[in-house]
Amino acid sequence: MKAPFKHLIYPIPEDGGLGVHVTLDLDGQIKFGPDVEWMKNVDDISSFLNKFDYSVCAKCAERFYPEIRKYYPNLKDDSLESGYAVIRPKLSGAQQSASDFVIQ
Repeated sequence: MKAPFKHLIYPIPEDGGLGVHVTLDLDGQIKFGPDVEWMKNVDDISSFLNKFDYSVCAKCAERFYPEIRKYYPNLKDDSLESGYAVIRPKLSGAQQSASDFVIQ
């Protein structure tokens, strides 16, 4: 998708993240994301190693449309393509103040 704008866009942050924002790659293509999905029942590293499917849920893209349309209302239906999935470790959990770094 060719970018309809030439700069990064960061919406109002959401619980646990920066909101579904826009980044531009070197070819001028745009990427939207990420979103935040909290993992449950994870107490330590051994409780999640090799237990998660990193494939991207195609239906999850439907959650992106209303978020993106807050700043890009002309986004056409069915125009998004899934990208990739990751697990981002966080020091704070849902409904907690953001805390990204620990210096010991």
